[in-house]
Amino acid sequence: MFDKDLKIDGKLLKKQKSIRARRPSEYWLLFFKKYILVKRPAPFRLRYLLFAIPVLILIIFLVFDIVDVDPGDVVPIFVISIFVSVFANIFLSQAFDKNSFIDVHTYNELAKFIIDIKGDIYRNLINLKLNFDVLEQNKYELSPSKIGLNNTGQTKYYAYQVERFNAGVMLKDGSLCNVALHQVSVKVKTTKRRSSGKLKTKYKFKHKLFYSLAIKLKLSDYKSISEDKLKFLQDVYTVTMQKDHNLVIIKVKHKEKLREVNTSVSTLNKRSTSVYTKMLSYLIDKQVIVSKNTNALLSQKN
Repeated sequence: MFDKDLKIDGKLLKKQKSIRARRPSEYWLLFFKKYILVKRPAPFRLRYLLFAIPVLILIIFLVFDIVDVDPGDVVPIFVISIFVSVFANIFLSQAFDKNSFIDVHTYNELAKFIIDIKGDIYRNLINLKLNFDVLEQNKYELSPSKIGLNNTGQTKYYAYQVERFNAGVMLKDGSLCNVALHQVSVKVKTTKRRSSGKLKTKYKFKHKLFYSLAIKLKLSDYKSISEDKLKFLQDVYTVTMQKDHNLVIIKVKHKEKLREVNTSVSTLNKRSTSVYTKMLSYLIDKQVIVSKNTNALLSQKN
């Protein structure tokens, strides 16, 4: 039923590394299964061809005997060429490789949330924006000072920020729900002088994920917690509330470190509850929002 649109959107994602569309929940789940939640192989780099140099040396010296070299000298030349290829690859990777740092577990959090709420979505339509782009790009650069980092003589920081996805839905009771994920990655460059006088440079990355859920409710259908009580709930999540006439907007935020960039969805992640479902359940369990109608949608989420 969705085959044609899936192919078109799949090509669009592959070409532009992003997509923005309004589709049924079943469509997005199929799209995720086909293009997002699949094992992602490491990208081929042209620098990998450097590892062919030692092989070419063997072919030239031993097979074709093009160069007049003593056979005993071939092995040292071969070993040296391996070391040169390895160090050249390390240098080129640090100097030119741009990393995506796409963690499929984060996208699966969204997929699981869609499964949890799809029966309550008005007209079953979801507005979704996905970003599958390479993170290390100028357009995603973030000033390190904005996140409390300052360069020193030995340490330099390169920060990047991107919104990986943003999904919005209207529920059948007229409530609006929006979930998003922001990723912040910091490249740390450390330069130290060894006792021999040579400089040694190291690179490492640190990542943080910022999950957010925002829900807009009608005060005619729901009542919200008081501001005083809300202040005591800042434990697991950061919760803020804003009232506007007959509406209340509640935002829930949660951050965590990304210790490993997952290229495939693990069994544990598949079985666990979506972080967004947990956020929604938290609002109900802590009575941040209380339905005035026992049949209201959000009173049934657990």
